[in-house]
Amino acid sequence: MPVTRSAEDSADGTFRIVSSNFEGNGIGDPGRRRAMHATITDIGPGILLRQECDKALANNRKLLYEDEAALGLRGWIGPKKGKTKQLTGIFVDQSRFRCVGEWRDKAVWNQPPTTLSLKVDDCAVPFIASSVHASYSSPARRRLEAERWTTLNDKAATVPGASRAYDRDRRKTPVYMIGGGDWNSYPEPGLDHVRLPDWNGIDDEQHIAHRSVLDAHGRRIADSYPDKILRTAGLEDIARHAVHTNGAARRQALAPTCGVEWQGGRQRVDRIYASRPLLPASAEVKVIEVDWSDHDVLVATVKTQEFIEILKRTWQLALAA
Repeated sequence: MPVTRSAEDSADGTFRIVSSNFEGNGIGDPGRRRAMHATITDIGPGILLRQECDKALANNRKLLYEDEAALGLRGWIGPKKGKTKQLTGIFVDQSRFRCVGEWRDKAVWNQPPTTLSLKVDDCAVPFIASSVHASYSSPARRRLEAERWTTLNDKAATVPGASRAYDRDRRKTPVYMIGGGDWNSYPEPGLDHVRLPDWNGIDDEQHIAHRSVLDAHGRRIADSYPDKILRTAGLEDIARHAVHTNGAARRQALAPTCGVEWQGGRQRVDRIYASRPLLPASAEVKVIEVDWSDHDVLVATVKTQEFIEILKRTWQLALAA
């Protein structure tokens, strides 16, 4: 396997978590697949969240193994549901991250997420990483999917040396999470000043039905309910956090990732969320434009030591209880 930039990131105290919806997994177009491999390898993710891993498990997992060899990462593919062709996946740099468990949940999903319990470097405290591809056509289903995903931010750990997963005040020892992907919906308006579609100017009736909802006054608005649900459950959009707290360049962090003008223009439908206590560890968020997919690539840089210290504090509190 090639050496990725993740090892270099380790030296400068960071790792990258990357989200990429690779249209159709590049099936039938080796040139697009090579271009994807080149871009992702150059970015050097520690954790790669993939969507549209079509046929990754077909032909004795040929495409999955091809991706692993080209990227230098170990890959996991999420559950397949019914006749769904579009699978999710996570690829991990095993020189830095160890998988200690999988969460395989089909429940309400059209395209079930890939969800792993991981440990970073020599840290004994696990965290959850999850790759999501929300329904493209149903606001109601996306709401259910977002609600289901929040359960990953509601896990309690059993800490070695502590008597139970709860302290005497019935507070959980939390397992924090980070993840995201293609939400096929929008950030809540007014929070990051990104222009949302003007539904009066769109004549694609199917797209209107798929991506908008009616508010309490009967006005048609962009579907931002998944974003609201995740934030209510203690998960924050790290790009928005970077802009508001870290002085990150707004244009770089909040750049749109997908869309066409006749459907309301390019929008920020690809987003990475993290448990709120993990946010101080985020360093930078940016979008890399690509020509090998209909979605650009979202890259978040995380400060490793701060990330680890935040994880360790949860166990320290449990042991002190």
